[in-house]
Amino acid sequence: MAERHFVFADENELFSLMKDIDCLYCRNPVPASKHHLEKRHLKFAMYYKDADIGKFSIPCYCADGGHGRSHWHCPICPKILQRTQDYRNHITNHGVKMTKNKPAKAQERHGQCRKKESKEKAARDLPSFAEELCMPLDIDTQKERHFVFADENELFSLMKDIDCLYCRNPVPASKHHLEKRHLKFAMYYKDADIGKFSIPCYCADGGHGRSHWHCPICPKILQRTQDYRNHITNHGVEVTDNTPDKIHKYHKKLQSGIDAQEANLILKAKDVHTFEQDNFGELQPTTFLFETLQTDNTPDKKLTCQTCGILFTSLSNLRRHERLQHGQFQQPMFCIDAKNGIYITTKDLHGPRVPIHVLKSFALQIMLCESKECREFMIAQGQCGNPGKECCHLERTSHAQQYVPPPALCLSSLEEMTNKGLLSKSEKQQCQEMNSRACLEGVDCVYPIFWGKFELLDKYVNFSVYTNLKDTWCQFGRTHVSFDTRSGNWKCLCEHKRNGCIHKYLSMC
Repeated sequence: MAERHFVFADENELFSLMKDIDCLYCRNPVPASKHHLEKRHLKFAMYYKDADIGKFSIPCYCADGGHGRSHWHCPICPKILQRTQDYRNHITNHGVKMTKNKPAKAQERHGQCRKKESKEKAARDLPSFAEELCMPLDIDTQKERHFVFADENELFSLMKDIDCLYCRNPVPASKHHLEKRHLKFAMYYKDADIGKFSIPCYCADGGHGRSHWHCPICPKILQRTQDYRNHITNHGVEVTDNTPDKIHKYHKKLQSGIDAQEANLILKAKDVHTFEQDNFGELQPTTFLFETLQTDNTPDKKLTCQTCGILFTSLSNLRRHERLQHGQFQQPMFCIDAKNGIYITTKDLHGPRVPIHVLKSFALQIMLCESKECREFMIAQGQCGNPGKECCHLERTSHAQQYVPPPALCLSSLEEMTNKGLLSKSEKQQCQEMNSRACLEGVDCVYPIFWGKFELLDKYVNFSVYTNLKDTWCQFGRTHVSFDTRSGNWKCLCEHKRNGCIHKYLSMC
């Protein structure tokens, strides 16, 4: 049986030791293939120097670590360490010098395989006279990654009809993808009075799939945008404002009475007339002038919130403020029961837009929200001497859309569903009785919810269904039913979650 070693000079030494045997570093019997060693061990290897000789050690999954977790065997002493940082500190105390981890060979090989396939495909499509003339054709140069561009057209031309070179997963490098994923967050600067820009990257070098920045001058990789800005400034370049952000932010909000001819003269004096030919949209001269004058008159070039007028030192802080403070009024809010004052809106600003009911009636003097967190928030505000404080969902009711009656419930479809065997006669009778109760109370039995102009995900179709009950799942006498358009599944909040319920059948009608 082969002996286990925990220190290797290179990857070939590891592959040669475990040829045609099971992996010695795993608890369960697993063939020690190259793919397994690269994905399971080499990917997380620890590199260091001992007496100026480069070495590396790999994590182990044997039974000595307990519970099948990864651990580290010290190559100098018999100690076993569970955490990577503890192992790093431990071997440093033995007198070795840690170095940066080399890129995973598996990732390099994966990229080489993709390049090889593309090269072979291109070679098959080459005209025969290219070989006769001995033309130097290098397909790999077309897929070389660049991190500095003079204009957007240069980026589009480099990645034509191929996958994006700056994303971890294979994604077609379409113009829409490059603009929304990379150009939107580009960093603009001047190097030797020449305007350039660099884009963020999502490749495997950054780790965890997060965006990062590759320095175009040195091989350093930086995770934070501000760190990258300071880093390239130390290289002697002058960072400028992001052109796309300015255009998108102000070209729709501008309301200025400055004469166009006067604006053109000022723009030429400020040397910003070249932005008229930008690819991100038509830029009127008064648009950039309005923003420029507003920035020049503000101390320390601070950014101003267009809604409340608060000043911010960075664009990211301004965006966060607008999203948290003013973004709630841009969320949908519909009145579904004008008699009782019941509204429906989205529970969260991000993620799956789950509908939530809100009750706000001045006639009944009731203000309630289905969210438990909102109820606790309003109770805490009342105990602090602010009983009139509303949650974010109740505040949106001031921007609610006018009540519009939904289409009438078609009871003939109940008969059709009964004939097809989708529901029994007793369930059909229950649906008819529920619809009659809703009509007697003067409310809608089923109210379909479409977000419409708010452009939210259309994966789910939501319904607000009358229940004639008051429970934890229907606090205002209505429940939420959703239909997944992709999988065809129905979901209801009622206590009959697994079996069919009359609320789902009413929504199917």
